[in-house]
Amino acid sequence: MEASRVIIRKGTEADIDLVGLLWLDMVRELNPSYTPNIGWWKNITLGMMRQYKSHYLFVAEEAQDVVGFIDFFVVPEPATGCAHAVCRHLYVRPENRNRGVSNSLLRQYDESAKKEGAAVLELECGQEQHSFWQGKGFVPVQLRMKRYI
Repeated sequence: MEASRVIIRKGTEADIDLVGLLWLDMVRELNPSYTPNIGWWKNITLGMMRQYKSHYLFVAEEAQDVVGFIDFFVVPEPATGCAHAVCRHLYVRPENRNRGVSNSLLRQYDESAKKEGAAVLELECGQEQHSFWQGKGFVPVQLRMKRYI
């Protein structure tokens, strides 16, 4: 598969079930000890799609098969005085990686964010993903910490 055969299109509510399965694969791949709740993810994502015009979902499709997705929203950031585009998720099936699909999704992220007036792209990633994202021009800006209760 070449990226030229992959179509990036705006996701719709009709895509939620298929994208939800990709989201589930992503969580299981990145955090095998987690117990994901796909119902919550679907409800949150559908709610954001319906309520916020600045929420975006794009899918990568090949031969009518969804092989990847990205979702993000654009919000004003009072501390910096400019709009930030915040990526919630980016995932490409393992068998579709290293063929330009993620680059195509990232280009869509960049273009859509610019159209919305964003000056900054943000995302969260695990330590093991730092080199991938740094290769795409992202730099670490903070350390996020958590404690289980």
